[in-house]
Amino acid sequence: MEADSNCQVTTFTIQTDMKSILLVAAVIMTGSAMAADVTGIKTANLKGADIDLMNNHDPAAELENFEFLPGYQANLFASDPMLANPVHMHWDARGRLWVACSWSYPQLKPGDVANDKIIILEDTDNDGKADKSTVFADGLYLPTGIELANGGCYVGQSPDVFFLKDTDGDDVADVKQLALTGFGIEDSHHSISAWRRGPGGWIYFQEGIFLHAQVETQYGVVRNFDGGVFQFNPRTQELRVFCTGTGGNPWGHVFNRWGQSFMVNNPRIMYLSPASGNSGEKLQVKSLISTEKQCGGDLATGTHVGDDLRGQLMSGRFKSRAVIRYEFIEDGAGYKAKVLAPLMTSKHPNFRPVDVKMGPDGAVYVADWYNSIINHAQHDFRDQRRDHDHGRIWRITHKERPLIEKPKLHGTEIPELVDQLKSPQDWTRHQAKNVLSERDPDEVVSALEAWVEKLDPALPDYDHHLVEAMWACQNVERSSEKILTKVLDAKDGNARSAGARILRYWHQDMSDPIGMVAKAAGDSFPRTRMEAVLSAGFIPKAEAFAAALHVTDHPSDLVLDQALPQTTAALEKYWRPAMEAGTLKFAKDSHREYIEAKAGIGFEKRFADFLKNSSPYSNEIADVMKQFSTVATKRELRMAVGALGNKKGPPADEISIALLDALKNKASAKPSRGMNRAIGGLKRLLNHKNEAVASLAVENLGAWKAPEVSPQLLGLLKSDTKPISVRQSAGIALAKLGGNVDALNALVNGTDIPSRYAAMPGFILGDLDEGMTSTVKLLSEDPGEMNPVPLLQAILKNRRADRKLSAVLKGAAIHPEVASRVSEFHRTTGQFPKSLVPFFASSDASAGSLSAKLIAEDQDKLTADVEKLGDPHRGEMIYRRKALACTACHAVGLAGPAIGPNLVAVGAAASAEYMVESILKPNAAIAEHYENRLFTLADGTVQMGVITFKSEKEIVVRDSAQGGKEVRIPAADIAREQVVPSLMPAGLADQLKSRQEFLDLSKFLSVLGRPGDFANDESPVLRKWRIAGGAVDADVKEIATWMPAYSKVDGSLPDVELNPLGDHVFVRSVVDILVAGPVTLDIESTTGIRVWNNDTEIKDLSAPIDFAKGKATLTFAIDRTSRGEKGLRVELKSTAGSPAKYQPEGGM
Repeated sequence: MEADSNCQVTTFTIQTDMKSILLVAAVIMTGSAMAADVTGIKTANLKGADIDLMNNHDPAAELENFEFLPGYQANLFASDPMLANPVHMHWDARGRLWVACSWSYPQLKPGDVANDKIIILEDTDNDGKADKSTVFADGLYLPTGIELANGGCYVGQSPDVFFLKDTDGDDVADVKQLALTGFGIEDSHHSISAWRRGPGGWIYFQEGIFLHAQVETQYGVVRNFDGGVFQFNPRTQELRVFCTGTGGNPWGHVFNRWGQSFMVNNPRIMYLSPASGNSGEKLQVKSLISTEKQCGGDLATGTHVGDDLRGQLMSGRFKSRAVIRYEFIEDGAGYKAKVLAPLMTSKHPNFRPVDVKMGPDGAVYVADWYNSIINHAQHDFRDQRRDHDHGRIWRITHKERPLIEKPKLHGTEIPELVDQLKSPQDWTRHQAKNVLSERDPDEVVSALEAWVEKLDPALPDYDHHLVEAMWACQNVERSSEKILTKVLDAKDGNARSAGARILRYWHQDMSDPIGMVAKAAGDSFPRTRMEAVLSAGFIPKAEAFAAALHVTDHPSDLVLDQALPQTTAALEKYWRPAMEAGTLKFAKDSHREYIEAKAGIGFEKRFADFLKNSSPYSNEIADVMKQFSTVATKRELRMAVGALGNKKGPPADEISIALLDALKNKASAKPSRGMNRAIGGLKRLLNHKNEAVASLAVENLGAWKAPEVSPQLLGLLKSDTKPISVRQSAGIALAKLGGNVDALNALVNGTDIPSRYAAMPGFILGDLDEGMTSTVKLLSEDPGEMNPVPLLQAILKNRRADRKLSAVLKGAAIHPEVASRVSEFHRTTGQFPKSLVPFFASSDASAGSLSAKLIAEDQDKLTADVEKLGDPHRGEMIYRRKALACTACHAVGLAGPAIGPNLVAVGAAASAEYMVESILKPNAAIAEHYENRLFTLADGTVQMGVITFKSEKEIVVRDSAQGGKEVRIPAADIAREQVVPSLMPAGLADQLKSRQEFLDLSKFLSVLGRPGDFANDESPVLRKWRIAGGAVDADVKEIATWMPAYSKVDGSLPDVELNPLGDHVFVRSVVDILVAGPVTLDIESTTGIRVWNNDTEIKDLSAPIDFAKGKATLTFAIDRTSRGEKGLRVELKSTAGSPAKYQPEGGM
């Protein structure tokens, strides 16, 4: 190993003891020996760190700088030179810790030979410290995951999976076999990682975005791209795709007590089980919660940890140097997640937790990558500060609770191993199944069935014992109908759901798998219904689908709704022919009606019933409209038009908008005579109070070329009382109808500014070249109250319109107010063509602009001034200015938009130098997953946005111009895709008043997430608000206009931002009450405050509030005249003994 000049060098053999490590630690240099070099290191990666410790590699110094959840402590389990750069770890049944270590990261130097290792650490005297280290395997290159099975170790090293085994008992691998190959190699950081053996013995591992896998197996080719989870059966060598559509950068997978699957996909936590069907279609897996980037993880289990930790997910926040906790709360068929305060944090700049595992003694073990540099993109691959010599494993224990005695499993007889399935320790049960998996399968199943028969049903965990026995059977690749029948009859719905899940693997061995599915699909427990429906998709029979339809007899929810479409698609090749042949039998007429609706059979009746429903659910509207777009006949088209043009009034706005949008997409250039007459009925909607309904009605009249509507549309276009969007739609419709050129020309060349703005999009549609010239003329005039952005958006929807507009803008004198409004739009959304931006820049946006001056400075000095002279408190208020539009794109923590990267820990992940460059040159380094793309569609229009999901059928983009709304684009409609500049436009600094403001803003960003005033606070503080002004006695229900607002990092909503609303202000926030119970509002000051929970005023603000489960809307009336300049900070706190669980609503 290399050593610094002030260190002694100790030769380290494969096997050593802890005394040697302590001797080495005793002579390692102190932090004062060399000044810390933090050049280029992301500020976020150093947040709250004591930089002076960077060169102090003494484990004792690192230990001193840990802080723990009350009641917990840590000791050093293992350290260099036993290991270095640990990546991933697992325990074996003998209580030894296997660690994958990567010295090669991020890249080998030319001429170097890969020599990453798998190391076995052992505590032979049970004192909580490893005293033996053995290199099981070396010569590896960037191993990203390991798992133990078949008496050996599977190693993920893209594109390969190797199986390594020791056959002579010396704990050194002497067998190396290529088990699988063909996994993605585009980015090793996203490659097959964080391996986990599931309760049934399958091994799970995952890939992230950018990667394309094509793996040939004896069962066929397995393919996946852009994120997903694989499952591998080590006994049969079968590889499957467990689920797709996870995207991101997944580095963790856990199973809860009942086998439900969760992923750590930094910075998101995902619930995977609902997306694990057999449809073969890529699904978009939504996050339970999104916080900071994190890596690895495990569920806290066993009797050693306290109730304050047990059952929670622990994961390593490698940027902000903490082990964070998440609580999962059951919610119907699914779960909700709540982030909690960390289990441990560190001020040592080199502490980098990358994996967390529960140990055989009940302690929590943390793999510490130990490195001041953790990023591959922001630093040279061969930066000398990349530490290849150090690494630690920390052991966290409870101060007062007894440790668990390590069980003896290796070499134990089958009956004793089976009896371990009753152990209260999850670690013991898991390892017992692993050991059983290598015993004679028939003997194991025989022992398990006998054990189950002797179990006392009165035992508190009887149902769980049954489930463990079932999983033990699966581990030896055997099924047991006796055990499964008992599981499916268990009292606990969680047990029944585990049984329903295993049907996907065991159905061929069951005497009546269809009956089992039917029973479970009609279960009272929603998660059992979900699992039954998903398992049905693996049974290749039409009857399996009919059995799954029992789920429709019960209430549904958003999670459960994901299951049936997967099974419908998976079994369509079986149920559709049976339906058409009339041979498929259903238990109920309602089941038949459901599938007929899905198949498009009887759609006319379903559509008629839908039109009669005054308040259908949103998912029902989407479902009907999806079918409408594919199977609607001329009759259904006329039914839709008839409902919209009904003399008694159209359907509800949400339905009307959906119908009009679908009708527009079905428009025909040569409609039937009947449709031609019917479409005119939409004229009744031209005066609709909903702007969107009126605009879409106008667009349909034009798209369908309705006869004799031009006079009405022209009147609409000329009306100065109609919304500009409706008037612009009228102009476009007139152009499509033809014969209205003179009328449009007259308005475009008139003197009324609003009429010119309204007519211009339609005029351009008829004559693009002349329209461009007229547009430039209009843009050179004072717009008055008009916003030029919608006009430019309408123009730029045309293919290559940006080039033509750029050509005619040369030399034009754009009115300053037009330039200002367009520039503000660009700053807010980043969605304006780069070629056009200079034409709308302010008159001083030249070499004399602040941005230009700052770019011309010596960047090292500018960065140094940020660190030395910047004031982060002033910087936060600058960041919040509307003119900068930072809060319109970025969240800080759970609250805020997701258009740009979350900045909650940006100071812990990026240096001040990086911050300066990002502000001044936003296209120099675009954050991963936030690349802006422009799609040219087949009809010549364009759509811009950031891709959030991609499959063979569609691409989903987040459109910043629509406030972050997700827009779905059918893949077949995309003619061209190209990368365009960052959503964060250049020239941001030009909105600042001085160089000092730039220093303050940069300083604020560079300390976000560091310990101190700007540390990430996970406490349940209200952070997302809607605000409005009003009279002191105003009725809140009558307030029509609310504006968005977000709290500062410290959780307060500053008074200075309420000032423009007047002396009396209303602010509103929403709390998701996950479990009902009493909760107290901790309001920093109640002076001048009144509060309502939904519509009920809270009279005593110091008393607990009894919240019901669901969304609670809290409204605060603030009398600023009596309150003064004090802002508002509200934190929710549980009262003693309260069962309540809650999460303030986040997002935009």
